[in-house]
Amino acid sequence: MDAADTRSAERNLTLVGLYAQILRGRRFFLGLPLALFALVVGVGLAGGRTYTSYASFIPATSATSLSRLTSLAAQFGVPISAGGGGAPSPDFYADLVRSRELLRALVGKEYAFEWQGASLRGDLVTLLEINEATPGQSREIAVKRLGELLNVSTSLKTGVVSLSIRTRYAPLSLMLANEALHQLNQFNLESRQVQAGAERQFTEGRLAEAQAQLREAEDRMQRFFQQNREYRSSPQLSFEQARLQRVIDLQQQVVLSLAQAYEQSRIEEVRNTPVITAVEAPIQAVRPDSQMLALKGLLALIVGAILATGILVIREEFAKIEAGDPGEAAQLRVLWRQFLQDLRHPLSLLRRRKAPSDG
Repeated sequence: MDAADTRSAERNLTLVGLYAQILRGRRFFLGLPLALFALVVGVGLAGGRTYTSYASFIPATSATSLSRLTSLAAQFGVPISAGGGGAPSPDFYADLVRSRELLRALVGKEYAFEWQGASLRGDLVTLLEINEATPGQSREIAVKRLGELLNVSTSLKTGVVSLSIRTRYAPLSLMLANEALHQLNQFNLESRQVQAGAERQFTEGRLAEAQAQLREAEDRMQRFFQQNREYRSSPQLSFEQARLQRVIDLQQQVVLSLAQAYEQSRIEEVRNTPVITAVEAPIQAVRPDSQMLALKGLLALIVGAILATGILVIREEFAKIEAGDPGEAAQLRVLWRQFLQDLRHPLSLLRRRKAPSDG
């Protein structure tokens, strides 16, 4: 066996050799995982405990407006499908909760509560301790932070929308969850009232037109009776009277439908009943959220052990190369320095690839 084969055999890594390398570098093998463990646990503890409040609701789906429009359209011979989707979907409400407009409303509201013997008061900019160069920047950072603390999900099967808000204060999490539901309900009430107001204006104008058309049809019938007192003896006049009567009957049905729609729109315009049904009302958390420090610490130990083993193997192999072939070890050092330089200056590597070759 020549010298090259001898060096190759010496470099073959076996389980016994790996065990020996770990024992020789046991301080590093134990120190790196413990350092990562301390770092992960320390960061988790430094972040503080958090408290989460949960809530879920179902959007109230009322087909009153849709049925009114359907029956009204039917009077004019316009068919409307009953499955037209008159109510917003749960995904709509999920996006609404995450909208910046609603988040800004939550950020701008002032909250006051007692926490661990201290009285706290202020908006989220103050409570989250956000200090930017301008108040506008502070509010935008608070909106972004609240979006990270808020979680919303929907169930396609049941249509239930669930939300959770996590902060460092249990009372604040509860207040934010309640305020989010309040803002959602206010949006629904205002949008429903605006829609009802638009429907009232439309039906009010259409009702006036229908009443005028009904009076005109009745006037034609009145003139017909005045001019044709013995119309029953004439088939042509009887047919004309029946035609005028059908017009009056149709106009009466239209006026009746429009009058009902108008009155219902007036009621909807001022109705302030909630339009979301709470399935799970938010309550104040009594226990802090689990930080899963044990799992994170265990993962840190495993990753640290793997990294330490790899570093020990590389260091041992490099020592063997340096003892057997100093020239090869020097070449590895040069390549390593070049690799680190390329990492610091990646554009230089691209320039070298594009440069023309010598000679």
